[in-house]
Amino acid sequence: LGAALVGEERYTDAQPHLEAARKIFPNYGGPDSPYWYLAQAYNGVGDLTGAEQALSQLIQRSESNYDAYTMHADVLEQLDRPKEAADALDKAVLVWPYEIELHQRLATLHAEIGNYPRASRERAAVVALNPTDKAQALYALAIAYQEAGDLIGARSAVLQALEIAPNFDAALELLLILRSGLPGGS
Repeated sequence: LGAALVGEERYTDAQPHLEAARKIFPNYGGPDSPYWYLAQAYNGVGDLTGAEQALSQLIQRSESNYDAYTMHADVLEQLDRPKEAADALDKAVLVWPYEIELHQRLATLHAEIGNYPRASRERAAVVALNPTDKAQALYALAIAYQEAGDLIGARSAVLQALEIAPNFDAALELLLILRSGLPGGS
């Protein structure tokens, strides 16, 4: 009943039924776990702390619930906890590593918290997944390498971007900046 009420967006009505289900099945972490629906119900009424707690309980019981990890990251970002959000997305990537948007989001989060080596790893994953705009992905990888202090990697990535799009202004500007900072640069 609680799941049906969540489906109808009757979150307040669903909560008592879901709490009862959680008490009956406290260790169940499957796709229709009471924790999953509780998280949606709490999120639906704006109780981010309740949603975060339900998702934490769920991912302790299920290591392969991709949707739980991504929702957990969403909630943690809204709670202004970017490091924990990045940790949740790192786990989501282990479940399903083929989503470009997930790697882009994770790279942004890692850069935001100052973890530039991990940001560059995620940008490299985006390039490896062969995105539609590969020149832009290579440029983003070059920026990530630059932020991580790997100027040689940055130069290599920006040159690859320029091979694809020779008139890519931002990449040309980055190449000039990188050349001035590399040994033997002008």
